[in-house]
Amino acid sequence: MVFLKTLLYKEDWERVSETYEAWWEGELPRPIIFLTHVSPNVDVIDYSLTLSWAFMRFHPEKALEALFECFSKTVFMCEAYPNVFVNIGPGALSAFLGADIDFNLKAGTSWFKGSFSLDDLLSVELNPENKWWRYVIECTRKASAMCKNKAIVAFTDILDVATSLVHLRGGASKLVKDVFLEPIKLKKVLNNLHQIWFYCFEKISEVIDTSIYGFSNWATLWSKRKSFILQCDFSVYLPPRLFDEFILPLVVEECKFFERSFWHLDGPLEIPHLDKLLNISELNGIQWVPGAGNPDPGDSCWIPLYRKIQSAGKLLQLPGIPISKVIPVLNQISPKGVFIQTSTLNLENAEAFCRKMSEKYGVQLK
Repeated sequence: MVFLKTLLYKEDWERVSETYEAWWEGELPRPIIFLTHVSPNVDVIDYSLTLSWAFMRFHPEKALEALFECFSKTVFMCEAYPNVFVNIGPGALSAFLGADIDFNLKAGTSWFKGSFSLDDLLSVELNPENKWWRYVIECTRKASAMCKNKAIVAFTDILDVATSLVHLRGGASKLVKDVFLEPIKLKKVLNNLHQIWFYCFEKISEVIDTSIYGFSNWATLWSKRKSFILQCDFSVYLPPRLFDEFILPLVVEECKFFERSFWHLDGPLEIPHLDKLLNISELNGIQWVPGAGNPDPGDSCWIPLYRKIQSAGKLLQLPGIPISKVIPVLNQISPKGVFIQTSTLNLENAEAFCRKMSEKYGVQLK
């Protein structure tokens, strides 16, 4: 493997990539700091929409040019890096298998809608001519060609098979009924979708050329070795007993498939499943996202949760933590194994924060 050593928008990428490797291996005594600064004169709304939805707004080449324009207006500080996320929405797998996509730019999301029966999905296969599969492959191939020595190419969000099945079935209520009325058939469908899920990952990996770019994703968890961020939004509908029966075996298989894996813990309703997740020895870490309407990840109410995750020997990622709350949080937990993702429009605040992190933890400012 010959990984990129420098990037147009992150000149010290070799140092940063080595820092990520040390973090994954538990050899970094300090936190990873993913800090970005955007000039106040930038249209923040358009900037954010482009970063998230370039490939749903423009054809692939124009999307990449728009992303490069965004990167040129961004200061990637500490361990932040330019991440080209080929995004069609949170649930690409269901689109690959025939679900329709309703993209709403104003709402800033895509909805996936299907009307398949369980019987339809028992033997469903990935059609190589599916328009969304072809589009993601086209975007990824173009990104791999255009990003060399500029940015990192990230994986499309193929979500998880259970939540993808929610999309394909036409809603969570239908899948909840399947859990109780068709448990055997449901497990067969989940296993079938799981094999397609693995295939999609492997194929996209080839198109990205991970021997050059490594493995990145929407969560910016870069790794030299095969990795992914796992999740199951549908788990909020399941008590622990049913999670253990239907979802946990899939998660364990995924964690064994990847050399490194992270779990996207999305809000308090998923916390009842945390103990089982922490017991998976192959799972490297937990990303905590409190969810809308809850205190942000910098709130002290989450400190016991962070300590629990760390006491289980797992890495911890905290995206979206306000910059003013980073140091207070780190003062209450072990800074080792933590990944902080934050941003600011104020360059003076960013530089002052970096100086404090350098003095306290030895974080490199560049």
